Amino acid sequence: MTTTPQHNWPMVRLGDVLQEFTARPTPEQQAGTILTLTEKNGFMRQEDRFNKRLALENTSKYKVIRRGEFALNPYLLWAGAIALNTRFEEGIISPLYPTFRVSPSASAGYLNHLFKTEAMISRFDQIAFGSVPRKRRTRVPDFLSLQIPLPPLEEQHRIAEILDAAISSRSSITERLTTLSQLKHDVFSSMFLAKPRVTTTIGEYLESTQYGTSAKANESTGIPILRMGNITYGGDVDLAQLKYIDMSSQDRVKYSLREGDLLFNRTNSKDLVGKTAVFPHLDGEYTFAGYLVRCRVNDTATPEYVAGFLNSPAGKTLLRNKAKAIVGMANINAKELASTPIPVAVLPEQQEFSRIVRSIDKVSNALRQQLQLADDLVLSLNIRAFQGKL
Repeated sequence: MTTTPQHNWPMVRLGDVLQEFTARPTPEQQAGTILTLTEKNGFMRQEDRFNKRLALENTSKYKVIRRGEFALNPYLLWAGAIALNTRFEEGIISPLYPTFRVSPSASAGYLNHLFKTEAMISRFDQIAFGSVPRKRRTRVPDFLSLQIPLPPLEEQHRIAEILDAAISSRSSITERLTTLSQLKHDVFSSMFLAKPRVTTTIGEYLESTQYGTSAKANESTGIPILRMGNITYGGDVDLAQLKYIDMSSQDRVKYSLREGDLLFNRTNSKDLVGKTAVFPHLDGEYTFAGYLVRCRVNDTATPEYVAGFLNSPAGKTLLRNKAKAIVGMANINAKELASTPIPVAVLPEQQEFSRIVRSIDKVSNALRQQLQLADDLVLSLNIRAFQGKL
């Protein structure tokens, strides 16, 4: 906690409010929903997370978890991999995941919010052991020995309800952003992919291409540099986790970015290679890293049209088939990008699509500002809640 707690709640061991249990699936349950546990999104269907089944055919040794029960991943608890099952009435999970029931003296919702705080994740990190940082594990007895503040049950429920409401508000904003992102793809498909068209190559729409700088970035000084992680799968520029770079005046010109530039992710995993974003209007100077290619369109195209195609299901399929595997990564160079087929669209059509995209982006940007406020509110409420200040 960042400041001294202002409560007189008793401190109890997690073992006083959580009881480990093991429930093996019946033959009927073995055919049920297979769940996986994630650090940020809690329980998910395994097929939704990995796009395939990873579980063994014989799941008789797996564990059953029902709504209202907890599980943790002992190999990723240090990163926050503990979750309350709130989405599924019942599922089966890996036998490696310890499972827990909540005692009547505690609120599962209260514990779930407490486990997601930075202070608690820091304590999870402290009890993990192992010589390889990202492969450390946690023993259940060490987890259950941790002490937590436990207010009266009524207060636990009140805290959980307030935090649930704040997170629900935040989630509604993220859902609207997801809907708007999908809307751009749907509009593109409706305008340009609904009927067969003559194709040309992307190179016919490009004025120039430029690979990004390979110079080493740092945490704080110089020009902000966009890397492949700053390009989202949906085709937006994400300014989170920026790094910086010192550059000569010559390189600042060579690797400059201006509004309307296309940023194409040339090297990534097979599923992510080819992510493309249109660089928006931003104050200040930005540059880009070597796994990105800057493309500038000529006067027969709009950047939104080219990006719209590359980010469409049809465009992504073409890119995945074109990508070359290099030591576990996939690569598409600038020449291969330029040779990729794209439907022919006259400039007025492209401009109409660009106007629609900009209108959607305007709404999305307003929602992102709301999302930042919602994030700040959730963080503030979390801190205050467990200090007894709500």
